Amino acid sequence: MGTMTAAASKKSRSAASAEQLRDEFAYLRRPLLLFLVSLAAAALIVGVSDWVRRDRVQVLTETRARHDAALARLQSAELEMEEIRLYQPRFLQLQGAGMVGAENRLAWVETIRQSQQVRKLLSVTYEIEPQQLVNLSAPIALGDYQLRASRMILHAALLHEMDLFNLLDDLTNAGLYTVQDCRIRRNEVPAEVALSPRMSADCTLVWISLGSAPAVPAVPLPAAAAMGTP
Repeated sequence: MGTMTAAASKKSRSAASAEQLRDEFAYLRRPLLLFLVSLAAAALIVGVSDWVRRDRVQVLTETRARHDAALARLQSAELEMEEIRLYQPRFLQLQGAGMVGAENRLAWVETIRQSQQVRKLLSVTYEIEPQQLVNLSAPIALGDYQLRASRMILHAALLHEMDLFNLLDDLTNAGLYTVQDCRIRRNEVPAEVALSPRMSADCTLVWISLGSAPAVPAVPLPAAAAMGTP
């Protein structure tokens, strides 16, 4: 009888404990559910925040790249405007001197003929070589233009040195050129012989021009040939 009473008492305590656990679980179920929901919401917020942050970083990077590209274009345009402001007067001057565009060989020949006639030069002959592109040791910013040069071999019979200097001075009106070399030698002529060449000159002139498109193969000329004017 005592054994049955103890078993019943134990069973009663077990039932009470189970009921107590059910009551406690029912009591904690709502806070636990809220905790799980809050945890899921926090994870979602963290994920969304990270995605927003990465998206903002990407947008900021793209915006900076566009800004840098626009700034580079602006600086390039400002540099071009500054170069135009600096070099346009000189370009117009060269254009007016006949240096820009196709070379005017007819002007060279006509100037030699007129100088010989006006200054009473005894004899002037010349040879003009094909035009070539000039390759300089130091690059020069020429934009869409190319530096070109044509050699002229000039032979002149002279009464005195000033005949040559006057001829070279007249040629400055026909275009831009430089004297690459010039050799003058005296002729053995009796003093009593009038209007006989006392000297002979052999000069190499290099006529310079700027062309917008290549017309001849690039054959190097000495850098000195494209520097200076007589």
